[in-house]
Amino acid sequence: MKSYLSIPLRTRLEAWKRGDKTKLGGHWFDEPPLAEKYKGKGWHYVPEYTVNTGLLNGASHHGCWGGTPFKCDGSSTELRFVENLRGYFRNVTPAHDIIKLGYTGWYSDNFQDETCHGIVVQLPARNGEPVYHYGVNDPNNDNTGMIAWRKCEWTSDKEEAARWADDMAKYYAKSNRESAAKEQAKVNIEEARERIVEIRTELRVLLAEVRSQRPHLTPPICTVIRREMKQLRHESHKCWKRITKLAVPQ
Repeated sequence: MKSYLSIPLRTRLEAWKRGDKTKLGGHWFDEPPLAEKYKGKGWHYVPEYTVNTGLLNGASHHGCWGGTPFKCDGSSTELRFVENLRGYFRNVTPAHDIIKLGYTGWYSDNFQDETCHGIVVQLPARNGEPVYHYGVNDPNNDNTGMIAWRKCEWTSDKEEAARWADDMAKYYAKSNRESAAKEQAKVNIEEARERIVEIRTELRVLLAEVRSQRPHLTPPICTVIRREMKQLRHESHKCWKRITKLAVPQ
């Protein structure tokens, strides 16, 4: 029996259109075993014929898509995550290698340690014309990225795709920075609240000690205690101001 990959692509497509699986061994059109690896993990495996022909099947195409489509603020483009870019697309090229931009990426974090850049991927040609999609690389993982997956995002102009990719990278980087800022704000607010609780505990302990030792307190000791209590209250007020500032929607 011939193996699935040894069967010519045209033969596979014709049989698929007919719904004929018997002549090709009965398993070529069924989901391959790899589908079980992603079952229940939020991934969708697309059969190999879809990868080779560039056909769209509605839910996904060209390999393993992660999660559901998403948009970045300010952009109408739907992106989907691709785990293995070069395993499913041909000619994965950074946008700055196609058109002159004067830079090689956008900062995707507020510490300016990581950058992302636009990418252009090539699909099989349609009617003799090349087909390109655009997207953004994943700054945290090699050979992964987010691709504009809808058919309306196709173009036969590689430079146009590169410009779209760079714009998409700009939106994606900004979205990442804003998300990171929000997460950091949550952490800072939680730390400030915890510090306020600690200050209140310290004040209660200090006041209890003052009451128990009142007959033995001298003026110099009282001055030190008042100074310490004032500092603790001042720190508590600063924490509340910080919480109020961070809680304001950006």
